Amino acid sequence: MKKKEQEILRTHIQELERENFLLKEELKENKVQIHEYKKNIASIVLQRTQELEEMNIDLQSAKHELEQYKNHLEEVIRERTIDLKFSEQRFISVSKSLMGGSVFEIKFSNDGTYEIRYLNNFFWDMIGVDVQYMLNGYDALKNYIHPEDTVLFQEKLMHSKHTKDIFDVEIRILPPEKSMKSIHIRANTIEESDNYTIWVGLVFDTTEKNKFQYEIQEREVILNAIIQNIPYDFWAIDSNKTCFLQNRTSKKLWGNLLGKSPSQVTLPETTKTFFLDKIEDVLQNKLVNEEVLLADRHGNKKDFQSLLAPIILHDKIRGILCFNIDISERKREEKARVQNEQKFRNIFDNSTDAIIIQSHQGDIIEMNNEFIKLSGVTHKSDTINVSHFIGKNDKSNFFRKIDTIKNTSHIFIFETTFITHNNKVIPIEIKSKEIEYLDNKVILSLIRNIAYRKKFERKLVNTIIETEEKERARLAADLHDDIGPVLSSMKMLTGLLRDASDIAKTKVISDQIFELVTESLRSLRETSNSLSPHVLKNYGIIAATRNIIQSFQHVIPISVETNCEKLRFESTIEIIYYRVLCELLTNTIKHAQATKIDINLHYINSMLIFTYQDNGIGFNVAKKMEESSSGMGLYNIINRISSLEANYTIDSSPGKGLIFTLKTNITQKL
Repeated sequence: MKKKEQEILRTHIQELERENFLLKEELKENKVQIHEYKKNIASIVLQRTQELEEMNIDLQSAKHELEQYKNHLEEVIRERTIDLKFSEQRFISVSKSLMGGSVFEIKFSNDGTYEIRYLNNFFWDMIGVDVQYMLNGYDALKNYIHPEDTVLFQEKLMHSKHTKDIFDVEIRILPPEKSMKSIHIRANTIEESDNYTIWVGLVFDTTEKNKFQYEIQEREVILNAIIQNIPYDFWAIDSNKTCFLQNRTSKKLWGNLLGKSPSQVTLPETTKTFFLDKIEDVLQNKLVNEEVLLADRHGNKKDFQSLLAPIILHDKIRGILCFNIDISERKREEKARVQNEQKFRNIFDNSTDAIIIQSHQGDIIEMNNEFIKLSGVTHKSDTINVSHFIGKNDKSNFFRKIDTIKNTSHIFIFETTFITHNNKVIPIEIKSKEIEYLDNKVILSLIRNIAYRKKFERKLVNTIIETEEKERARLAADLHDDIGPVLSSMKMLTGLLRDASDIAKTKVISDQIFELVTESLRSLRETSNSLSPHVLKNYGIIAATRNIIQSFQHVIPISVETNCEKLRFESTIEIIYYRVLCELLTNTIKHAQATKIDINLHYINSMLIFTYQDNGIGFNVAKKMEESSSGMGLYNIINRISSLEANYTIDSSPGKGLIFTLKTNITQKL
């Protein structure tokens, strides 16, 4: 083990000796190199010493030259200083005289501080702050800048510093005890170094300008909203015929015209031709205002009121405004109004009644032909007051009635006398109502000649009186001829009965009195039945009809057809139908010389229809109605029917017999 360790130790010693040898050799080489370096350095030092001596000579020469340049430069600076002071005085003088703006100078240092180096009096007047206070720096100005604009001011300033662009910003300031102001700052960089930047420029008060611009913008918005919401077609073109303005309604009609000429838009040929022709007319300084039928882009035709006018600026036509109003509805209304007026005029002129249109004061505005005939007026153009034709005693009452219907839809009916142009007096009925005529409120009056009706009413009253008198006379005759003798006989027999003592004789007299009482009751019943038939009341119209027919069957054949055997109706209707039947039967028996009578009574679809027909000699209905004596039967019939809402016809002529029809609408039967 020791031997092995000795061997290792010997090996290490040998390696150390070898390294020592190598180091000695390297040291020898370094010494040689150091010697060479020393020689080279000595040579370089000598060379540099010589160069420094030469440079020292040059520096002495340059120093002399600099002294000369310094003296020259000082002289130039003195001259420039004088010029700058003169320029500054002029600048201050100009800035003080500047109206509406303020000259300023601002310095921005790299440490982030601002210094306002100059402001004229305008800025002080504008915000009400001492200029000297503002010169304290940006912090003083910042106190008056609107909080929302502070960042904008700094950003614009930094942008100008880095890009060398013009410092251009508009901000709001809040002066103490004054309303908010707007200012526009515009400045150029005049000096810049590593440590600071200086701007000089102008500050302008733009408060009024902005306010004015805002008002203009607001008005533009309002105007545009008005144009867009106009319910009519509106568009405008410039001098090159290019559309620069169009509202929504116009786009619906013609499509989008903006940026185009009307000739470039797809429209029906007639529409396009119209617009192009009218544009040329307007360019010749003509104003277009026409009603025209145009087709829109879908081919739908409408009536328009078309207005085209030039846009004139500095005595030159700069464009054209076009305004098209859809008047289709108005045209339809006008057409309908014309048709209605024609209808009204046709009815007005062809009415069988006199018609006038008058003012509330009574002046006649219009009169129809019947009024001219009635009044005897010779010319429609004559200015006449309706009071000229009203009876003297009724004039004031008539106009009071007119006043009651003012501003109402009421109708008043007034009966008076009509005084014609020839002083003829005619009874009339006036129906008046307030209407609108030619945009004025007037009175429309219908004047009816009621002379015939008055005559008929007089006849009717006379007929009723005569009928009542006849009924009274007949009743008196019946009582006198039938019951009177019987009662006289009864009186005589009663006297005999009082004096009789024989039982057999008393019985005979009593039997005779009983027969007379029975006869009296029968006669009384017949008389009562003629006044108010109990069969009709108890059993209805058909039973009463059959009962009355039995009284005439021995004189003339009578047939009856009906579907009302089991029906009852209101007592008023049954009585009138029954009385009409009795009147017709009486007239036929007395006057018609008929050999047959047919009676039909049917209830069909809520209508009670009565038909009476005979084959008698007939008569002239109109002539018979005019006769005061022979027309009494017809007057009785018509008088009875007038109380019903019924329709009747009387069809007869000489040699043709009679057909009488009566129809009444009955919604309910009993």
